Amino acid sequence: MYICICKAVSDKAIRQEIAAGASSMRELRQCLGVGSQCGQCVPAAQQLLSKELSRELVCTSASSTRTETSTKVSAVPQAHLNSIIACRNISCDGQAA
Repeated sequence: MYICICKAVSDKAIRQEIAAGASSMRELRQCLGVGSQCGQCVPAAQQLLSKELSRELVCTSASSTRTETSTKVSAVPQAHLNSIIACRNISCDGQAA
């Protein structure tokens, strides 16, 4: 289902971005354009973001046996790094493409 008609962003695309590490509306706006036009999609996108983040939190806490300290120093997932690079249009040498 489309969440943002202006930018043709679906709930699936938002879920994929969240799975890749997005955790705020700012990140969704930067990477997908959600809420950057008329703003009518912001409540639905925010609701989906909150729902997915709370689901991830429940899944993580239910399956995690690590201590709080070790969780804080976990590595950034490769998928999230790829998302940041694509979103910010960064080339391999670190310069904006």
